[in-house]
Amino acid sequence: KFDQIASNVEDLKKMIRMLDRQGCDASPLYGRASEKLYQLEPSAEAAYSMARTFVKAENHDRAEEYYKQAISLEKDPMNLSKYYYEMATLNFADSPQEARTYLRKSTEYNPNFGKSYMLLGDLFASSSKSVGADDFERSTVFLLAVDYFNRAKKADPSLTEDANKKINTYSQYFPPKEEIFFRGMNEGQSVTVGGWIGESTTIRAKR
Repeated sequence: KFDQIASNVEDLKKMIRMLDRQGCDASPLYGRASEKLYQLEPSAEAAYSMARTFVKAENHDRAEEYYKQAISLEKDPMNLSKYYYEMATLNFADSPQEARTYLRKSTEYNPNFGKSYMLLGDLFASSSKSVGADDFERSTVFLLAVDYFNRAKKADPSLTEDANKKINTYSQYFPPKEEIFFRGMNEGQSVTVGGWIGESTTIRAKR
């Protein structure tokens, strides 16, 4: 079957979409079809299929290479937003600053892509120990993370339940009122999160 359609671009596209719908994007057939399509027609769609193939194979360097190819060929802002989001997930653990850059691009192309705001919140929350000189400065990271979870559910109401769980969890790490007072600051005041994050948020006290 594959050999019969291997030289036909439209048939290869149909096969890839069918396998994608069936959740078979980790199959060897999906990989072969994607690679063949990319050879015949180096399009954004073909490059994205190749990226997905390498993600499934846990070869993140090659996956990122094909995501970048897809981005360079893509015109649709919704797809561009998705590609940047997925590339950010590959960099989440090892390159948080790079992941943040990709997520910002994702929200530029599609301001209503709530999953990118969710991942930004997760990214900042997981970075609390690497920024700030003391507990108060580290607590500002959680203020910012909650800002992004709120933005996520506003952009995509289907994320509300998940976002609220995260908001409830990370609100427990907000600074106590006494600590805010001790610092000569007030609730509602703007504060800049330290380290590589460098974004502003509003001071709120732990309830």
